[in-house]
Amino acid sequence: MTSNYDTLIEKAFENSELYSDLSLQSYSFVDADCIAAALFSKDFAIIHVHGVISSVSLENIVFTSEDYTKMLRRRYPGFTMCMQNLFSNYSTLFIGYGGSDPHLEDLLEEQAFNMNYNSNKRLPQNFLVSLAGKTDRVMESYKKKRSTEIIAIDNYNDYEVLLRRLAERHPRDNLILNHNHSKIILDDE
Repeated sequence: MTSNYDTLIEKAFENSELYSDLSLQSYSFVDADCIAAALFSKDFAIIHVHGVISSVSLENIVFTSEDYTKMLRRRYPGFTMCMQNLFSNYSTLFIGYGGSDPHLEDLLEEQAFNMNYNSNKRLPQNFLVSLAGKTDRVMESYKKKRSTEIIAIDNYNDYEVLLRRLAERHPRDNLILNHNHSKIILDDE
C-alpha cells in the first residue's frame, strides 16, 4: 500500500526476473473489486491509496481531508470498505510514511474507535517506523489513540536492521507472496 502517485514499486518489480509479473497487480481507489478479490484470495497487490499519476485526473487528486471525504468516502465507498477490511484483518507496518495522511489517519481513527484495543483479545496492530528526531510525546499520544505504536529509529540505515529483527522474531515459513505465483516463496535460504 502506498500513498505515492508514482509507479516506482511497479518499476522495481518489472526490473526483477522473479517478480516482473507482480507489477501487473497494481490497483488504485477506482479498483475496489480487484482489491477486494486480492484481499479475499490473499494475493499480492500494490494498492495506490490516492491513485496513479498516469491515470488520475485533476478532480480525483487527494491532498486534504476534505478531498478525501468528498472523493474517496462519497464517490468510492467500496475502496474505503476494502481499506477497513485490510486494517481489520492484517497488522500493518508503515515504513516511509510521515504519519499525517488524512485518508489513512481517518481510517485508523475509525478502526480504533470501532475496536476495543484495550481488551485482551488478539487484534491486528499498527506500527509506524519513524526517525527518533521526528518523534515526540505529542505524536506518540496521537498515534496511540489510533492504535498505532511508533518504532523509533536513529537513521534510515536502521530499516534493514529492523526488518531483519522482525523476520527473526516473527518468521514466516515458506511465505507465498501470491497464490497464482506459487513458485515465489520467501524463506531464510
